[in-house]
Amino acid sequence: MPVVPGYEKLHEIFAQAVADVNGERRVSLALSLAYQQSAGGKGAERHANEKPWLKQPILDIQRLTGWAFAVGQAMKKTQEASRMDPKHAAHELLGACVYLAGAHAFSEEIQDVGIAHLNDHAQARDMSEKPHYQDLLEEMARIATLETYAEERTQIRRCLAALGRLIAIENEEGLL
Repeated sequence: MPVVPGYEKLHEIFAQAVADVNGERRVSLALSLAYQQSAGGKGAERHANEKPWLKQPILDIQRLTGWAFAVGQAMKKTQEASRMDPKHAAHELLGACVYLAGAHAFSEEIQDVGIAHLNDHAQARDMSEKPHYQDLLEEMARIATLETYAEERTQIRRCLAALGRLIAIENEEGLL
């Protein structure tokens, strides 16, 4: 995937997640689509205001509230996707990938400057029909329990890979 100026960090985080799963094709495709959505699609239209990704609200809000904002947004999008048809679910999950990448970038930033992060998280409900969504949300919530920033980033990349697989499942009919 070509790197869009201002979105180098997002590209780097997704590339690390793909490397963590040995270049698994469906994860690579899903994260490429998430990157395109952020760097050239809805994300760029609604949030960029011609600013690089690291200067957009996805990170600015975390600087005020802690990374729980981005993890919570990813959890919300995942929960919402569990109630949608596959095409709309896949698009919602792409957005969840971008929020988790934002949490990853913020984790690196706060490790560098030594700011303590917030450990608040909520338990998602109402997904008995799609237990794989519930499992993923529980994995996202687990991020808040980890001891080190490196563990958080590893867990975030695991969640990104799981989201990639979930997008592939939702997109089996080629709806994206």
